[in-house]
Amino acid sequence: MNRRELSSLLLLAAVGAGARSAWAHEGHEGEAESSASEPLPVSVTVSFGAGLNTAQPGNRANHHILPRWIRLRRGGVVNFVVAGFHQVTVYNPGKKDEDIVPADPSGLFVNDPNGRFYLGIAPAAPPEGSVNPSNAVNRVESVSFPKSGTYLVICNVLPHFRDGMYAYVWVR
Repeated sequence: MNRRELSSLLLLAAVGAGARSAWAHEGHEGEAESSASEPLPVSVTVSFGAGLNTAQPGNRANHHILPRWIRLRRGGVVNFVVAGFHQVTVYNPGKKDEDIVPADPSGLFVNDPNGRFYLGIAPAAPPEGSVNPSNAVNRVESVSFPKSGTYLVICNVLPHFRDGMYAYVWVR
């Protein structure tokens, strides 16, 4: 292969990668993922926060959901591994992160009930029958997705959501 052919090949690869990135950035990442030839999983584990060791004031490192795009077979389950003071909230297909309207913009929680599919364990209340004064500990919340669609998942703690703590579950 000569230098000109190699340059053309590299240019084509770069253009393809840029198109994939632009496609994902435009909110189509889940659709792009659908072209994968492997079957969709029936169970997925997702990190909801980074851990209790990152809870220092002003540290946004704990305010994320990994991965941001979750692929799942219809009827499957996402196991949200919650680390610290977070509340898993899932919205029905059609709702996007920019559609979220906090009930009280100065409050601690989002509390937007419109289109809500699942509201997780409140992090500020003790589990029923527990001597632990808080739910702000590591835990797992399993959520089943019986219908196809793209579900929005957010942390219902308003400052965390504002830091970008949201993801999408793409169900087919």
